[in-house]
Amino acid sequence: MRSIGIRVSSKEIFYSIFEGTKEQCTLITHEKINEPAAYTFPQILTYYRRHLESIFKEYDINSCGIKLAEPISGRMGQAAKDGAKKRLQIEAIIIETVNSNGLDLIYGPFSTFAALLGIKKSSEYLDASEFYGLPNWKKTNKYFKESSLAGVGVLK
Repeated sequence: MRSIGIRVSSKEIFYSIFEGTKEQCTLITHEKINEPAAYTFPQILTYYRRHLESIFKEYDINSCGIKLAEPISGRMGQAAKDGAKKRLQIEAIIIETVNSNGLDLIYGPFSTFAALLGIKKSSEYLDASEFYGLPNWKKTNKYFKESSLAGVGVLK
């Protein structure tokens, strides 16, 4: 079984692809998709959808985990709120893309995937020296860590 874990920011999509089971998995790759600077927002959404569909086919993906944004705080500044809204819109397009491609799908905030893996708090995986045997975990970007959490979490 192959899974993809996805973590969206307002300017890029981070993804990690795994093969195996929760008990024994292998990282196939982790990459990011950058937002094309010259595109309008609707064009960016189309670009992301098409790019993800090609990844699903290339890697024969069976399931997808999408680590969604945590609840938005009312104390955020306007720029942060705008970024969070954009992220939510991108996440919605990804959910639709995954569903229309017939993949198994789990999406939610940290707690959704933590429960699937028996993790009680984020420091148990963010600050850990290793996570499911993945190389250089301590030095791995936080967004790749979150996409890995989602990718491993959806494995059977």
